[in-house]
Amino acid sequence: MELVQILSSCVIGICMGAASLYFTGYLKEKGKSRALKEDVIRLEDEKQNVISKYQKDIEDVKKTHQLDIEKRKHQYESKKSQYYQFMEEIDEFNGCLARSLSDDLGQIMMKYYEYTNNVSNLSQKELIVDFNNKAKAAVGNIKAQEIKLFSRLNAFKLSTNDKIITHLEGLMRQIQKSEKILVDIFNYIGRPEFLITRDVPEKILALSDFNQNDLANEKEKLIAALKRDLNEI
Repeated sequence: MELVQILSSCVIGICMGAASLYFTGYLKEKGKSRALKEDVIRLEDEKQNVISKYQKDIEDVKKTHQLDIEKRKHQYESKKSQYYQFMEEIDEFNGCLARSLSDDLGQIMMKYYEYTNNVSNLSQKELIVDFNNKAKAAVGNIKAQEIKLFSRLNAFKLSTNDKIITHLEGLMRQIQKSEKILVDIFNYIGRPEFLITRDVPEKILALSDFNQNDLANEKEKLIAALKRDLNEI
């Protein structure tokens, strides 16, 4: 009986020890599992923080890039508009010059031809007055267009580069030369000897032709420089 009690006590003790070891191990494993879970949660939080910061950095870069694009677009459109306006005014000057050399000058010379061939209804005094009025109007139109170009040029220089300014100044020199040649032609026509010869000296006409070629070349150089400037924006 005592042996049975002893064995029972041993069995119970062993069972209790085994249970204690089991629960101790279980609790340790459960603690490890909880710690691992906490580590996983912490790592996930850190990952989300990194992702959030990365996304914010991307958005900041996008905003900066978009602002740069908008700035460049505005600069491009502003310059393009300014360049187009200036080139339109150059075309207006060329048109005004062409009209003076063809229409105004042609009409003036026709009046002189009619007078010298006795088919004009104007007296010499009336012819001279008519010439002076037409010549004054033609030169006045040319000067007005030139003044518009020079006023635009001063503002133009503030928003462009040195290469374009060089081409602009070359073009304006040719424009000033155009005006001078036109005035020289009218001055010669106003002389008494023109009534006899009825011809403008070849020297002056040749200068006019050369000037027109130089003016066209300078204009093409300027257009090419303006295009390069817009493409670099």
